[in-house]
Amino acid sequence: MGHVGPPASGRQISLAKDPPTQRLRSTSTQGGLESRRGILVPVKIVMGSDQLWDELHEVLKHRHIAIGDDALASVNRLLRKNERVKQTVSSLQLRPERAGIAEEYWELAKLISLMTPSQVTNDRPAAESGAVVIVRREPFAFLVDGRRRINHWAGISALGPHRALILWEVQDDTGE
Repeated sequence: MGHVGPPASGRQISLAKDPPTQRLRSTSTQGGLESRRGILVPVKIVMGSDQLWDELHEVLKHRHIAIGDDALASVNRLLRKNERVKQTVSSLQLRPERAGIAEEYWELAKLISLMTPSQVTNDRPAAESGAVVIVRREPFAFLVDGRRRINHWAGISALGPHRALILWEVQDDTGE
């Protein structure tokens, strides 16, 4: 399968939550886990990696990718329909040239906190395991895909941590 998301740029970027002196190249990796605000985050972060973009496509393709859309276009379509986006930031769309992707590991309680009452369901998930998809725009995080899995995990008390694909809009060095 070919690359299905924005290409890994290789340019230096800084994340909004990291100090400007701590920069990660799009292919930089480190090992281990650290806790950030109760979320186990692998220090091994590969931003913009082709493997993570391909995985995002695989996660979304069964239910969410419309004919002619790629995974990011589908994420943007889901963000336009997202109740929490409408209630907090009114609208949110990720630009392909600025979209970043990483993996994190979240406890079940943190994932449940992203859901609205209308997202609680007894419907069976298409898959009982696999990453959920979250878009982050500080200070908010929005669940884009995985509500049925989260409901399933809650029903069987699978407290986690659970893998999440996190998308965000990369800020350049000027903060724009």
